[in-house]
Amino acid sequence: MLLSSGVGCLLLLGGVVGYRYFFTNGLEKLPNKLCSGAVDREIAIRALPPSRHAEEGDEASSPGQNFFFSCYVYAGDESTLSGEAQAADSSISTWIKYYRGKREGEMVRVAKGPVQALSLPDGLVSVYVPCTPPRTAPEEAVQSYALVTEARTIGETQAKGDALRQAVTDFAYAITKRAYQVGECQERTSFPAYLSTANTERGNE
Repeated sequence: MLLSSGVGCLLLLGGVVGYRYFFTNGLEKLPNKLCSGAVDREIAIRALPPSRHAEEGDEASSPGQNFFFSCYVYAGDESTLSGEAQAADSSISTWIKYYRGKREGEMVRVAKGPVQALSLPDGLVSVYVPCTPPRTAPEEAVQSYALVTEARTIGETQAKGDALRQAVTDFAYAITKRAYQVGECQERTSFPAYLSTANTERGNE
């Protein structure tokens, strides 16, 4: 009788482990580096809920004034972490003004030298860094040449609140650094290792 109970417990445990393996670890099956090496897989695991199936991909255009780099991670049918970095002609003040009107609620601003980020409610983040496209003179810009990234979550998320802000900020920042390299920006910006949304400028914009 004891033997039968023990076997039953082992089968139950095996069933639970098997369920978790086949139905919840889709993200863990992705490469360690996502989107052509731009993003650590752990960022997606922090942001998105466990799922049976996950996939990732990226796309980039040729360097120039219309350059873009995009990255996405799908977890299941409803949850997505995605972002795009695009060449832009925009000053910092114009960029901030645009995102002020994007969503209601607390906006968190991070500034590390020339690199800036804005985190808005519900998993929306934008990163700004000066970037003059190749074979382009900086004075040709109407305002300022820049690389502007926007990243967001769609559907259910694993992280909430400040943890979600940080996860999406990490994702957007990783995309920005990759796009800066692929887009052949003329500046030689020294990127900080990390953009923290804690203890930064906050406000209801």
